[in-house]
Amino acid sequence: MFVSTRTKSLTVAGKSEAEALVGGYQAAFLAAGFALTALIVDAVLLKATPSAGVEQQSTAPSEQDASVS
Repeated sequence: MFVSTRTKSLTVAGKSEAEALVGGYQAAFLAAGFALTALIVDAVLLKATPSAGVEQQSTAPSEQDASVS
């Protein structure tokens, strides 16, 4: 939706139809680039941060082993 708004605003500003379309596509690719960057950063940060459930699972078997001995 913002791409068509960008294209229309460029057309109203006096740009040719081709220039306005290119400007609209540039806005779309810029937004897609930001979204992709956010996904990559999010994936890296989520992978690097252990969750509480993983810690509980790793300590539970060692507690069982200690009680068996």
